[in-house]
Amino acid sequence: MRRRADAERPVRSVTDATTAKAPPAPAPAPAPAPAPAPAPVAKPQPRPAEAEETVDVRALIRRTVTKAATRATAGEITDATLATLRAECPGWDYQTLHADFRAWIEADSARTPVSYQAAFIGYVRRFDEKHRHELGRR
Repeated sequence: MRRRADAERPVRSVTDATTAKAPPAPAPAPAPAPAPAPAPVAKPQPRPAEAEETVDVRALIRRTVTKAATRATAGEITDATLATLRAECPGWDYQTLHADFRAWIEADSARTPVSYQAAFIGYVRRFDEKHRHELGRR
């Protein structure tokens, strides 16, 4: 704390000392300074990606979505598949062909198709090529 210079000090008289009140209370101490923010923690540097660890995220997402869509329609005939078959191979009972297709797939576990709809379309196309003479067309 700094002291006042002698010229700035007030002069008290005897009467002032007897009637003087208690000296004023000292000013409240200033609030303590806020604690400094913690030093930022250095993040570990990622190690360089090796060729075998590199992943093509877009391809991974594409494969995942395709697998999910294929699983969702596995065992069923979609409207798009029926429309394709009606345009390319008209005249067949697609429900019966689908039952035959499922029996053919279930006969061997190695026959599980990656794309169920595309595999069923191919099955019906081959069936149509072999048996189209039975329908009396073409």
